[in-house]
Amino acid sequence: MTDESKPNRKPPTAAAIARPVTLRRNLGSICSICPTDIACSPLSRDTLSLHRRPPQRIAHRRPVRVGNSSRPSANLSAMLTAKIAAAAVLAAALALSPARAASSEAGSGARWRWPTVPPGAVVQAFVAPASPYAAGHRGLDLAASPGQAVVAPAAATVQFAGIVVDRPVVTLRVDDHVLLSFEPVASEVPVGATVEAGQRVGAVARGGHCDGSCLHVGVRIDGDYVSPLLFFAGIPPAVLLPFE
Repeated sequence: MTDESKPNRKPPTAAAIARPVTLRRNLGSICSICPTDIACSPLSRDTLSLHRRPPQRIAHRRPVRVGNSSRPSANLSAMLTAKIAAAAVLAAALALSPARAASSEAGSGARWRWPTVPPGAVVQAFVAPASPYAAGHRGLDLAASPGQAVVAPAAATVQFAGIVVDRPVVTLRVDDHVLLSFEPVASEVPVGATVEAGQRVGAVARGGHCDGSCLHVGVRIDGDYVSPLLFFAGIPPAVLLPFE
């Protein structure tokens, strides 16, 4: 067939283009009237499905729980309650311990007098050790000279008087919890003797780290060293030592 024998075809109009679309939109009604219509063929149904808009999916959020979700579990609550109770028991035990009670009484009761007259200046202050066997300075060093008199700061009983390693030591028991020690001090009272506040118990000697230049004063409450300043009245002036 030549080009001359081909029929002349006009381009489709806008109405012709829109007609199939209208037909497809009315396929449902056509099929209900004429089930044998060609528009009801499987191909036409597939074509109809292509023109249908797919259903939109709506994202559903999970509901937020309010109330019980923020509460701790029963086990966690029980653990917290047990820890709080244990802390309360420990605090009560520390508050009622003899050492705490004696220290509190020392801070609020009558003060001791200083063991030397006049009171010697503080050469080295008390430094609490980190542990019972760690380094530290377990007392006060007061400026003194050999032969200077040492008196009892409070009424007490002589617990010990003798040599410890390389220095003479005198220990007085003030009560059932508090011990007071001096070194180096040559004792002038026997063990077991009762002394009054201000009574002479010995004289500054040589030995130890003071070696006649100072008097070391140590205080223990139930075996634990504490600062003697908790018991003595006033604080003697400090002395600045030369840097070595």
